[in-house]
Amino acid sequence: MSQAAHVFSSEYYERLAAQEEQHWWSLGLRATATRLLDRFAPPSRDWRVLDAGCGTGLTLTWVKRYTDIEPIGLDLARAGLEFCARRGHHRLIESTVLTLPFSAEYFDLVISTDVIQHLPRPGGDTHALAEVARVLKRGGIFFLRTNSRCGYPVANARDYERYTLSEIRARVEQAGLAIHTATYVNFLPALLVSARRRFARENASAADPGLSATPRAPDANLATRLLYRSLLAESAYLAPGKRSLPFGHSILVLAIKSS
Repeated sequence: MSQAAHVFSSEYYERLAAQEEQHWWSLGLRATATRLLDRFAPPSRDWRVLDAGCGTGLTLTWVKRYTDIEPIGLDLARAGLEFCARRGHHRLIESTVLTLPFSAEYFDLVISTDVIQHLPRPGGDTHALAEVARVLKRGGIFFLRTNSRCGYPVANARDYERYTLSEIRARVEQAGLAIHTATYVNFLPALLVSARRRFARENASAADPGLSATPRAPDANLATRLLYRSLLAESAYLAPGKRSLPFGHSILVLAIKSS
Protein backbone atom coordinates (compact mmCIF):
# COMPACT_ATOMS: atom_id res chain seq x y z
CA MET A 1 0.00 0.00 0.00
CA SER A 2 1.41 3.39 -1.02
CA GLN A 3 1.45 6.56 1.03
CA ALA A 4 -1.97 8.18 1.32
CA ALA A 5 -2.90 11.05 -1.00
CA HIS A 6 -5.16 13.65 0.57
CA VAL A 7 -8.19 15.40 -0.86
CA PHE A 8 -7.66 18.48 -3.10
CA SER A 9 -4.20 17.36 -4.26
CA SER A 10 -3.65 16.42 -7.91
CA GLU A 11 -2.33 13.04 -6.79
CA TYR A 12 -5.57 12.41 -4.91
CA TYR A 13 -7.65 12.86 -8.05
CA GLU A 14 -5.30 10.69 -10.09
CA ARG A 15 -5.79 7.87 -7.60
CA LEU A 16 -9.51 8.55 -7.22
CA ALA A 17 -10.07 8.22 -10.95
CA ALA A 18 -8.34 4.83 -10.95
CA GLN A 19 -10.33 3.70 -7.91
CA GLU A 20 -13.67 4.72 -9.38
CA GLU A 21 -13.05 3.02 -12.70
CA GLN A 22 -11.45 -0.22 -11.53
CA HIS A 23 -11.82 -1.06 -7.84
CA TRP A 24 -14.30 -3.76 -6.84
CA TRP A 25 -15.48 -1.56 -3.94
CA SER A 26 -16.31 1.41 -6.17
CA LEU A 27 -18.03 -0.78 -8.74
CA GLY A 28 -20.02 -2.58 -6.06
CA LEU A 29 -21.28 0.61 -4.40
CA ARG A 30 -22.17 2.07 -7.79
CA ALA A 31 -24.30 -1.02 -8.41
CA THR A 32 -26.20 -0.30 -5.20
CA ALA A 33 -26.69 3.36 -6.12
CA THR A 34 -27.95 2.33 -9.54
CA ARG A 35 -30.50 -0.11 -8.18
CA LEU A 36 -31.81 2.40 -5.63
CA LEU A 37 -32.13 5.26 -8.13
CA ASP A 38 -33.42 3.25 -11.09
CA ARG A 39 -36.85 2.92 -9.49
CA PHE A 40 -37.20 6.72 -9.45
CA ALA A 41 -35.89 7.37 -12.98
CA PRO A 42 -38.21 9.67 -14.99
CA PRO A 43 -39.55 8.20 -18.25
CA SER A 44 -39.21 11.63 -19.85
CA ARG A 45 -35.44 11.77 -19.13
CA ASP A 46 -35.69 15.43 -18.19
CA TRP A 47 -34.12 15.48 -14.73
CA ARG A 48 -31.98 18.45 -13.80
CA VAL A 49 -29.05 16.90 -11.93
CA LEU A 50 -26.33 18.34 -9.71
CA ASP A 51 -23.28 16.41 -8.53
CA ALA A 52 -22.29 18.41 -5.44
CA GLY A 53 -18.61 17.57 -5.10
CA CYS A 54 -18.13 16.01 -8.52
CA GLY A 55 -14.53 14.87 -8.07
CA THR A 56 -13.20 13.33 -11.27
CA GLY A 57 -16.55 13.36 -13.10
CA LEU A 58 -17.31 9.65 -13.25
CA THR A 59 -20.63 10.19 -11.44
CA LEU A 60 -21.53 12.89 -13.98
CA THR A 61 -21.00 10.29 -16.71
CA TRP A 62 -22.95 7.61 -14.86
CA VAL A 63 -25.93 9.82 -14.05
CA LYS A 64 -26.60 10.42 -17.74
CA ARG A 65 -28.47 7.12 -17.64
CA TYR A 66 -31.32 9.13 -16.07
CA THR A 67 -31.44 12.31 -18.12
CA ASP A 68 -30.76 13.86 -21.51
CA ILE A 69 -30.04 17.21 -19.88
CA GLU A 70 -26.31 17.69 -19.29
CA PRO A 71 -25.74 17.36 -15.51
CA ILE A 72 -23.95 20.09 -13.58
CA GLY A 73 -20.79 19.30 -11.65
CA LEU A 74 -19.65 21.47 -8.76
CA ASP A 75 -16.37 21.11 -6.91
CA LEU A 76 -13.99 23.31 -4.96
CA ALA A 77 -10.91 21.54 -6.36
CA ARG A 78 -9.59 22.70 -9.70
CA ALA A 79 -7.77 19.37 -10.13
CA GLY A 80 -11.07 17.53 -9.89
CA LEU A 81 -12.79 19.80 -12.40
CA GLU A 82 -9.93 19.25 -14.83
CA PHE A 83 -10.66 15.52 -14.68
CA CYS A 84 -14.34 16.23 -15.35
CA ALA A 85 -13.42 18.24 -18.43
CA ARG A 86 -11.25 15.39 -19.69
CA ARG A 87 -14.31 13.14 -19.51
CA GLY A 88 -16.17 15.57 -21.78
CA HIS A 89 -18.25 17.42 -19.19
CA HIS A 90 -18.65 21.14 -19.72
CA ARG A 91 -21.26 22.32 -17.19
CA LEU A 92 -18.72 22.69 -14.38
CA ILE A 93 -18.61 25.19 -11.52
CA GLU A 94 -15.72 25.83 -9.16
CA SER A 95 -17.49 26.50 -5.88
CA THR A 96 -18.23 25.10 -2.44
CA VAL A 97 -21.16 22.94 -1.41
CA LEU A 98 -21.56 25.30 1.55
CA THR A 99 -22.99 27.97 -0.77
CA LEU A 100 -24.59 26.45 -3.85
CA PRO A 101 -24.83 29.11 -6.59
CA PHE A 102 -28.31 28.10 -7.78
CA SER A 103 -31.85 29.33 -7.29
CA ALA A 104 -34.25 27.55 -4.97
CA GLU A 105 -36.08 24.43 -6.17
CA TYR A 106 -34.00 24.06 -9.33
CA PHE A 107 -32.84 20.42 -9.35
CA ASP A 108 -34.70 17.12 -9.61
CA LEU A 109 -31.73 15.13 -8.32
CA VAL A 110 -28.73 16.11 -6.20
CA ILE A 111 -25.92 13.61 -5.63
CA SER A 112 -23.11 13.99 -3.13
CA THR A 113 -20.61 11.20 -2.61
CA ASP A 114 -17.85 11.28 0.01
CA VAL A 115 -18.00 15.05 0.45
CA ILE A 116 -19.70 16.06 3.69
CA GLN A 117 -17.15 14.29 5.89
CA HIS A 118 -14.50 16.70 4.57
CA LEU A 119 -16.35 19.93 5.45
CA PRO A 120 -15.27 22.28 8.25
CA ARG A 121 -16.35 21.24 11.73
CA PRO A 122 -18.57 21.93 13.47
CA GLY A 123 -21.59 22.62 11.31
CA GLY A 124 -20.24 22.38 7.77
CA ASP A 125 -22.20 19.22 7.04
CA THR A 126 -25.54 20.57 8.30
CA HIS A 127 -25.04 23.80 6.36
CA ALA A 128 -24.34 21.90 3.14
CA LEU A 129 -27.37 19.66 3.62
CA ALA A 130 -29.57 22.73 4.11
CA GLU A 131 -28.22 24.09 0.82
CA VAL A 132 -29.05 20.79 -0.92
CA ALA A 133 -32.61 20.95 0.41
CA ARG A 134 -32.93 24.55 -0.77
CA VAL A 135 -32.00 23.83 -4.40
CA LEU A 136 -34.07 20.64 -4.68
CA LYS A 137 -37.52 20.84 -6.26
CA ARG A 138 -40.47 19.53 -4.30
CA GLY A 139 -40.44 15.81 -4.90
CA GLY A 140 -36.76 16.01 -5.79
CA ILE A 141 -34.32 13.30 -4.73
CA PHE A 142 -31.10 13.53 -2.76
CA PHE A 143 -28.58 10.69 -2.90
CA LEU A 144 -25.82 10.84 -0.29
CA ARG A 145 -22.80 8.66 0.37
CA THR A 146 -20.46 9.34 3.27
CA ASN A 147 -18.21 7.41 5.60
CA SER A 148 -19.06 5.52 8.74
CA ARG A 149 -17.62 5.29 12.23
CA CYS A 150 -18.18 1.54 12.32
CA GLY A 151 -14.90 -0.03 13.40
CA TYR A 152 -13.12 3.35 13.60
CA PRO A 153 -12.47 5.89 16.37
CA VAL A 154 -14.15 9.28 16.45
CA ALA A 155 -12.40 11.69 14.03
CA ASN A 156 -10.43 14.51 15.61
CA ALA A 157 -9.64 16.82 12.68
CA ARG A 158 -11.05 20.26 11.87
CA ASP A 159 -12.22 19.11 8.45
CA TYR A 160 -12.81 15.38 8.71
CA GLU A 161 -15.70 13.48 10.28
CA ARG A 162 -16.98 9.94 10.68
CA TYR A 163 -20.67 9.24 11.30
CA THR A 164 -23.10 6.80 12.77
CA LEU A 165 -26.22 6.08 10.74
CA SER A 166 -28.41 7.78 13.35
CA GLU A 167 -26.29 10.95 13.13
CA ILE A 168 -26.66 11.11 9.36
CA ARG A 169 -30.39 10.43 9.52
CA ALA A 170 -30.80 13.27 12.01
CA ARG A 171 -28.83 15.73 9.89
CA VAL A 172 -30.72 14.89 6.69
CA GLU A 173 -34.08 15.17 8.41
CA GLN A 174 -33.02 18.43 10.07
CA ALA A 175 -32.48 19.82 6.56
CA GLY A 176 -36.14 19.14 5.81
CA LEU A 177 -35.76 15.99 3.71
CA ALA A 178 -37.79 12.82 4.17
CA ILE A 179 -35.66 9.68 4.28
CA HIS A 180 -36.63 6.87 1.95
CA THR A 181 -33.60 4.62 2.58
CA ALA A 182 -30.72 5.02 5.01
CA THR A 183 -28.25 2.21 5.53
CA TYR A 184 -24.71 1.15 6.20
CA VAL A 185 -23.11 -0.53 3.18
CA ASN A 186 -20.00 -2.59 2.51
CA PHE A 187 -21.05 -4.96 5.29
CA LEU A 188 -18.91 -8.06 4.78
CA PRO A 189 -15.68 -6.31 3.71
CA ALA A 190 -15.99 -3.87 6.62
CA LEU A 191 -16.65 -6.69 9.05
CA LEU A 192 -13.57 -8.58 7.88
CA VAL A 193 -11.32 -5.51 8.11
CA SER A 194 -12.62 -4.63 11.57
CA ALA A 195 -12.15 -8.19 12.81
CA ARG A 196 -8.60 -8.30 11.43
CA ARG A 197 -7.74 -5.05 13.16
CA ARG A 198 -9.16 -6.25 16.46
CA PHE A 199 -7.36 -9.59 16.43
CA ALA A 200 -4.10 -7.98 15.27
CA ARG A 201 -4.59 -5.17 17.80
CA GLU A 202 -4.13 -2.56 15.10
CA ASN A 203 -5.17 0.99 15.94
CA ALA A 204 -7.15 2.72 13.21
CA SER A 205 -6.33 6.38 12.65
CA ALA A 206 -8.66 9.03 14.03
CA ALA A 207 -7.64 11.46 11.26
CA ASP A 208 -8.43 11.65 7.54
CA PRO A 209 -6.77 8.53 6.09
CA GLY A 210 -6.47 9.98 2.61
CA LEU A 211 -6.56 7.68 -0.39
CA SER A 212 -3.98 4.92 -0.38
CA ALA A 213 -5.54 1.63 -1.46
CA THR A 214 -4.37 0.05 -4.70
CA PRO A 215 -7.22 -0.36 -7.23
CA ARG A 216 -8.12 -4.02 -7.48
CA ALA A 217 -10.56 -5.15 -10.15
CA PRO A 218 -13.40 -7.54 -9.26
CA ASP A 219 -11.66 -10.37 -11.12
CA ALA A 220 -8.15 -9.70 -9.73
CA ASN A 221 -8.20 -12.82 -7.53
CA LEU A 222 -10.52 -15.07 -5.56
CA ALA A 223 -10.78 -12.63 -2.64
CA THR A 224 -11.80 -9.69 -4.83
CA ARG A 225 -14.34 -11.85 -6.66
CA LEU A 226 -15.95 -12.86 -3.37
CA LEU A 227 -15.88 -9.33 -1.96
CA TYR A 228 -17.37 -7.86 -5.12
CA ARG A 229 -20.11 -10.47 -5.17
CA SER A 230 -20.90 -9.65 -1.55
CA LEU A 231 -21.53 -6.04 -2.59
CA LEU A 232 -23.72 -7.17 -5.47
CA ALA A 233 -25.71 -9.25 -2.98
CA GLU A 234 -26.07 -6.13 -0.82
CA SER A 235 -27.34 -4.17 -3.82
CA ALA A 236 -29.97 -6.83 -4.51
CA TYR A 237 -31.10 -6.79 -0.89
CA LEU A 238 -31.28 -2.99 -0.70
CA ALA A 239 -32.84 -2.49 -4.15
CA PRO A 240 -36.50 -2.45 -3.00
CA GLY A 241 -35.70 0.48 -0.70
CA LYS A 242 -36.52 1.10 2.96
CA ARG A 243 -34.08 -1.64 4.01
CA SER A 244 -30.88 -1.28 5.96
CA LEU A 245 -27.74 -3.15 6.97
CA PRO A 246 -26.41 -3.05 10.56
CA PHE A 247 -22.72 -2.40 9.83
CA GLY A 248 -20.42 -1.09 7.15
CA HIS A 249 -17.66 1.41 6.44
CA SER A 250 -19.92 3.62 4.31
CA ILE A 251 -23.41 5.08 4.63
CA LEU A 252 -25.96 5.58 1.84
CA VAL A 253 -29.04 7.78 2.11
CA LEU A 254 -31.80 8.35 -0.41
CA ALA A 255 -34.11 11.17 0.67
CA ILE A 256 -36.95 13.14 -0.89
CA LYS A 257 -37.97 16.77 -0.54
CA SER A 258 -41.64 16.38 0.31
CA SER A 259 -42.52 20.01 1.01
